[in-house]
Amino acid sequence: MVSNRYDDAESYLLNFETELPDPDEASATHIGFYLAWALNNDLAAATFDAYRAPVGQRTLSGCALLWQQCDGKLTTQDLNERGNAFTQAYYAQRYVDDYRQVFAIDTLEDDAFCKVPNTWANYDRIAARLDERYRAWQAQRALPGKQALMQRLEAALLPLLEQNGFERYPYEFSQRDYEISVFRQQGAWGDHTIRLRAIDDRPNAYGIHMEGSSRLTVLAQAVYEDAVLDGARVSRELAGTSFYPLECWLGDWPVPLQPLPAQHLSGFIPLTDAVQIEPVIRWLERAMKARLLPLLRAVESLAGYEALYCTTPLSASRLYTHPLHPTLLLCAELTGNPRLIEMCDEIEQALRADPQTTRWPAYAIEDMRRHVRRVRARAARRHG
Repeated sequence: MVSNRYDDAESYLLNFETELPDPDEASATHIGFYLAWALNNDLAAATFDAYRAPVGQRTLSGCALLWQQCDGKLTTQDLNERGNAFTQAYYAQRYVDDYRQVFAIDTLEDDAFCKVPNTWANYDRIAARLDERYRAWQAQRALPGKQALMQRLEAALLPLLEQNGFERYPYEFSQRDYEISVFRQQGAWGDHTIRLRAIDDRPNAYGIHMEGSSRLTVLAQAVYEDAVLDGARVSRELAGTSFYPLECWLGDWPVPLQPLPAQHLSGFIPLTDAVQIEPVIRWLERAMKARLLPLLRAVESLAGYEALYCTTPLSASRLYTHPLHPTLLLCAELTGNPRLIEMCDEIEQALRADPQTTRWPAYAIEDMRRHVRRVRARAARRHG
């Protein structure tokens, strides 16, 4: 059997000079604490069975055992199947950070890291953190895979979606980290889309995401025609005109939403235990019925869109996220909103924000500035 190494005390001996009386113990203390904890929690390999009693009775330290039986190295051969599964998910990613935090080590120097005394009192301190991480890992391990999670989500929400005229989009989307189901409702005014995501990127992310979007055809056509004036290469397929991230309609959700790295998503609902799944899905069902579906229905006309988005100020709208949407001004222009020029002023002021702070692309800022100038020019001609 090939043995893979998790940690090696000798590597710490090479990286610092110290006057500590026992460098071997200093370099192996943190690994020994982990080995002792694994043995006390039935996560060590069967070859360590003879040492359970002395470690449990605290007559043999994990550090001493590490040097006696493992030559200062913690490897896959030292743990059983469950022990390796947890250690692979946790040790390299979080153990050192947890160790520094528990013992208030505020420097990256190896000698400071290795000065934690090898005492049972200190073992108890780090063991409490390891117990916490292990319980969380066990709960996450019991969570269903992304496909099973999506099946449960669809089973609960599909009746409500179908009652409101939504049909499943005929294509399936599945990526390494999540499953996506898409549902659409079409009408003479345009269309609505609701996307469900079951996210499984354990141990980094696990949970549920749901968002809505709309395309009001008359407004989408105006956006297309305005963009063409710049000579830009614009897709003939009309873009969406409204987006409803989870944050704007979920309601008084008690747990902070979690951002998903490298994805252009709003926050998603994190799940850490299988017992959370059904209550979360029921909450989503109620929120979709009480808030998301009414939002979708409200933007099936220019007047409805204007009421939701063209507020005073624009940022007063719960749907306003940034000033780079030409739909805002075009809707006000099409409806003859008397605040059109004030809205232009407000957007131009927002565009002067520091790009490093906002992270808006420079080309998008310039496109929006040109759009504002065109809207102003058309307004001047109408009133000239």
